[in-house]
Amino acid sequence: MKRLGFILGTLTALFYLAIQVASLSNYGVNWDEPTHFGRGHAILHFFLTGNKDYKQLTEKENIRRSFYQSDAYTFNVFEKKFAQAAPLTVGNHPPLSGFFAAIFNKIFYQKLAILGDIESYHLYSIVISSAFIGILFYFVHDVYGLFAAVVAAISLITHPLFLGESRFNIKDVPEASYFGITLVCFYYAMTKKNLKWLLATVIFFGLGLATKLNILFVLPIMLLWGVVAGIKKTKILSVLILVFFVGGIIFFASWPMLWASPVVRILKVLTYYKTIGTNTHFDPQYLTIFRLNSYALQWILYSTPLVTLFFSFLGFVQVVRNRSSFLVLLWFLTPIARVTLPNTNIYGGVRQIMEYIPPMAILSGIGAAAMVSWLKNKRGKLKTVFQMIIILSFVPITMKMIQMHPNESVYFNPIIGGLKGAAQRGIPGWGNSLGSTYRQGVGWLNAHAEKGAKIATVFGLRSNIPLIDLRPDIDFQNKYRSGIYRDGEYIIDVTHEGTQEHLYLRKYLDRFLVPVYELTVDSVPLLKIWKNDLEHTKPFYKSEERILWNVNSVVQDERKIDIDIGKVLQITQLTVFYNTRTFCALPAKGYVEYSVDNEHWLRAVNDLTSSPLSSWFKPQPEPGILQFLFAAEPVRFIRLFIHDETSCLLRGPVWVWVNYL
Repeated sequence: MKRLGFILGTLTALFYLAIQVASLSNYGVNWDEPTHFGRGHAILHFFLTGNKDYKQLTEKENIRRSFYQSDAYTFNVFEKKFAQAAPLTVGNHPPLSGFFAAIFNKIFYQKLAILGDIESYHLYSIVISSAFIGILFYFVHDVYGLFAAVVAAISLITHPLFLGESRFNIKDVPEASYFGITLVCFYYAMTKKNLKWLLATVIFFGLGLATKLNILFVLPIMLLWGVVAGIKKTKILSVLILVFFVGGIIFFASWPMLWASPVVRILKVLTYYKTIGTNTHFDPQYLTIFRLNSYALQWILYSTPLVTLFFSFLGFVQVVRNRSSFLVLLWFLTPIARVTLPNTNIYGGVRQIMEYIPPMAILSGIGAAAMVSWLKNKRGKLKTVFQMIIILSFVPITMKMIQMHPNESVYFNPIIGGLKGAAQRGIPGWGNSLGSTYRQGVGWLNAHAEKGAKIATVFGLRSNIPLIDLRPDIDFQNKYRSGIYRDGEYIIDVTHEGTQEHLYLRKYLDRFLVPVYELTVDSVPLLKIWKNDLEHTKPFYKSEERILWNVNSVVQDERKIDIDIGKVLQITQLTVFYNTRTFCALPAKGYVEYSVDNEHWLRAVNDLTSSPLSSWFKPQPEPGILQFLFAAEPVRFIRLFIHDETSCLLRGPVWVWVNYL
């Protein structure tokens, strides 16, 4: 039976691997990965050569080199950043995933040239996740039987978050895999009293610790399960100490940036995790009794396929009722509990606690097997028919994943009305695929943009779109954001929740222009491309601007200026003229609020003197003039808050006019 489980588990892993490899090119980088790829290559180069820069590579001709193996990502650069790091500096996750991804890039892109630059990095994640699926199948088959193993594997393979992000998330998916492999190995080490399984436990814990610190939560799971399973406390504690000690060595050895100042830099890593894992700023709609945070629980309820949700619920009931499978229960509950307890937090969905997905799949297998066992005629044809019906019940979610490809990870189930319902409800993090969708937009630009086209993003960094993905003649620089000046550039960006919807440029694009391309899933736009010219401007916004020279009133107060335009207008610019002859300071710090009724006020995102179009618009073209842009906002009342009491805006009279449509 165990040999059968091994064979079927291997075949399942290979099947999943083949599907993933065949579709790798459809997924782009996520916006965290450039740093991870660069740091991984810097460490790999350091281990191979002892060098902390790429000067020797630069001197060699005809060398195949990764886009991310650049002078912007050298060992020296990362070490310097680490030494100066604030708590939230990018790169404070351990580097092992980036290091392994760099090895895969070195082999499959640079040496063998059988995969693309980006695809070779992502191969690491799918190899680890595929291997884990095989191990999970073997474990479930061994403990719960063949049918439970089949359903568990299907539940994991069709889970949208696990399936989708296996191809563009080299951090959370490998961590969930190492987390699960560690627990499976620990189970066999304790039940079979086998040193090989114990060695595997230690190694995979170390690999997980060097990926993300989430794996520390396997330690209380091991302890509690060991106590309940009747294993001697001294033995459990000895194993836990060994696991933690050897894991710590792997963690430290894989991160050479720590070596110069271990204590100080490890404390910075811990501070980083404390900062992102605990937070006093919670969305109050998710806080319940005793300030328990229900955000993760609601996400799981709304984003898990209904069939998996149903069978895992049955499995949960079965496990609790029979007090069996305590290890799986702890494995499932612990990741969720750590972001549900008071003063804990999570953002952007549940990818940061992806460790809960594999045990949920196991519970699904247990539940399905339990349902079959409830039939009276267990050995008759009815049992086989019912097993087939259960397996076929996964066909709808499989077809849905095919339909959504390559955007599987943004799935929401019918309980909330799909992705469209989640967007309408304003679920924080809906539609967020970490920028992987940029590649689909870039594909459209490469096919349709004119030669020499200029492109920019709304708010994203240039690193979000690898230059190697773009046609060579396309010029990608964010200085081309021209806004209302309409210089003809293409603007591309993601449009899911939390994508700077209140920025001037985003409001301008949504209000003034008709997109030339929209990437939609379930009728919800996840990415848009605009052509910023008159041809693609909506008819109303093609009209020439007018100027209101005399506003109704301007009242200067101690720290603010109240402006009443006199009526509601769709204004595009506010211009304030002030006297600089008196001894005063030029406007520097402050902000703008506006209203249509003098009761309900909105604050503009940009500060008083910051430019939303840095290369095109100057808030203070010369002393005595202050300008502020609006994206054709309906406005009657404007309030300028000035932080400096010596500002020229407060020391003398001001004159105001507004541009409007």
